[in-house]
Amino acid sequence: MRPITIAELMTPNLITIDPEARAIDQLDIFQEQKINHLPVMEKDEIIGMLSRKDLDHFLSIIRLLASENYDLRVRDIMTTPIFSYYETVTLDQAAGAMVDNHLNAIIVVSKNDDKAMGILTSTDLLKYLSKSKQYKSSNEPINL
Repeated sequence: MRPITIAELMTPNLITIDPEARAIDQLDIFQEQKINHLPVMEKDEIIGMLSRKDLDHFLSIIRLLASENYDLRVRDIMTTPIFSYYETVTLDQAAGAMVDNHLNAIIVVSKNDDKAMGILTSTDLLKYLSKSKQYKSSNEPINL
């Protein structure tokens, strides 16, 4: 059996955001698109990642401080550096890198031109595992 590559599991057609966009305005994108990670792009280069968790944390702090400072920019709360891997990387390699580096998402780039071509998230990995024969439900409780 051949190894599965991350290109086979990634979500293509990246939705990206500008680093100078207001952070608060990205909440709608997360909700409408039902996603948890937004790559931050500047001049055709991904420079960071805004996660739903980052934004929720920011909003909690704003509420805690009873602040009206909603003008913070994506650049101010995005996560850097980002991790990117070529589309030919195997699922096992990517999953290992995600675990080792405590990542919930990685950018998938083309080996031909180093351009971003998709995103692979922990949700993508879990969906794949849930569909694999090895992890099919047997209606039996799992003993840990």
